[in-house]
Amino acid sequence: MFMKSNQKLFLLMFLFSALFVISCSGGGGGGGSSSLSGGTVAGVFFTDDPADEFPVMDITVYEVNLCSDHNCVNKVNLYDNSTGLIVDLAKLNGILQYIDTVTIPEGTYNRLEIILGGSAGITDNQGQAHEAFFMAMDEKPNKPNIVQCPSDLGGNCYIRFNGAVESFSSGQLVIDFVLKDFEVATHSCSSEGDTSSWCIEEVKMHPVTPSDDSEFELFGMLAAQGADSITVTYMGTDYTINLTDDTICEINGINHMGADACLSNLVADSCLEIKILEDPSSATMLTATKIEAESASRCGLMDDDDGEMPSFTELKGTVDFRDITTFTLNTHTDPITVTDNTMCQYNAGTDMDKMGMMNMGMGMEIGASCLENLQVGWLVEVKLNNNNEAVKIELED
Repeated sequence: MFMKSNQKLFLLMFLFSALFVISCSGGGGGGGSSSLSGGTVAGVFFTDDPADEFPVMDITVYEVNLCSDHNCVNKVNLYDNSTGLIVDLAKLNGILQYIDTVTIPEGTYNRLEIILGGSAGITDNQGQAHEAFFMAMDEKPNKPNIVQCPSDLGGNCYIRFNGAVESFSSGQLVIDFVLKDFEVATHSCSSEGDTSSWCIEEVKMHPVTPSDDSEFELFGMLAAQGADSITVTYMGTDYTINLTDDTICEINGINHMGADACLSNLVADSCLEIKILEDPSSATMLTATKIEAESASRCGLMDDDDGEMPSFTELKGTVDFRDITTFTLNTHTDPITVTDNTMCQYNAGTDMDKMGMMNMGMGMEIGASCLENLQVGWLVEVKLNNNNEAVKIELED
């Protein structure tokens, strides 16, 4: 009897222990997340809701942190780059720009912090560049963001989102800079110093659940070329980028379509902006829809030879006139010429989509059809060369 009682007691203790282990182990998130005993593996991405008036909004990112306390003393670092990563927020509409893949320890996080340069580079809709400084901002009702530029950051600032950060359980931590809610004043933040600069008086940044129809973007340094692929390196990881007959490569303002044309014009050791079909946080074999040569700062490296990069003008405006060879914008009255080399991207629902002229689902085309399908009244972003020719036209949502 004594032995049977002990056996029952042992069995009950065993079952209780097993249930305790199961309940404490936690469940993994969906969407490809990896649940480890040390935390959750997640890809970190930037995205944005753009502002109509800014074709360029460059910020310099040094750190991304999660915090478990109000003052961000206890931090989990998600990204760290002492050189600074240049990110153009205005180019991230419907785009998930890959930053890094990290393991986030189990815990409760109620702050998201980004440390960035004290000013941003803004191009207005007429193509004029401005330096805009971040103004210190305390949390306000219904606006859970704080901006401060303490002296210990050496001229840099931090932006914090105050609220629960839980979205990374899906395997992706997507940080949305809501540029359309930024308040930018066309005067300086202070009467002292450079009075010609602008002032960013209000910002909005928060974690979001990624959209299923977002396009991925990876920046990387070109390391090698294959028969129909390239290898790029980013954050110490090599990625194989497959090129297809529909891949478009913009190199120094000239568009090239197809793997052979791209490979013939890519330059070794250059920084490339790559639009891809797959999630780079969970795959290293990717397929490119578009590739564009960029300055090294876009890859988080020092710029050594930016002087060799040709200059272009970025515009944003509404199409108010179109003839057989040119068009104009409400912000740029000089006729813009569309050439056989102009690349355009018009999203789903446009005439190009209805006509079946889609490139891998991304709506990209080169040549005269860019003008034929351009509609008066569309809000577009245009990249111009020095001859007032459109290198690229993109429809803004």
